[in-house]
Amino acid sequence: MTDSCSFICERCGKCCVNLPTWDEVPAVLKCWVLDFDPKAEALYKAVDPGTGHCSYLRMEGQTAVCSIYDDRPRMCVVYRCDEAEAMGLWNREEAPVP
Repeated sequence: MTDSCSFICERCGKCCVNLPTWDEVPAVLKCWVLDFDPKAEALYKAVDPGTGHCSYLRMEGQTAVCSIYDDRPRMCVVYRCDEAEAMGLWNREEAPVP
């Protein structure tokens, strides 16, 4: 894992795509997710079921912009694609482009 001070988000938006909808989140995880982040349900319900894209994601040219950035869910605040990639949970190169 990289040092948290050295992480620089490239604002590619790939972490905001390929997300599960709220109905696809296993019931056993829903309680944990809501306990960790009460805003999570709204986020998952904002996922387009056809594409898996978060509907709050906007692209401005090649830059990903979160339309609720100042009030985004905690899980979006703490998510680090570099750490997920280091643990083998996510691959930036294979993630779909928003």
